[in-house]
Amino acid sequence: EIERRVGVMSDGSRAIFEGDDSKPTKERRSRRSRS
Repeated sequence: EIERRVGVMSDGSRAIFEGDDSKPTKERRSRRSRS
């Protein structure tokens, strides 16, 4: 279940970051690496 949750979180975060060009790419890259 944890893996499934991570996938959903990643997908949601990705969509939010994609729609939020205001956020820095560094944070986006960091979150992806962390995941």
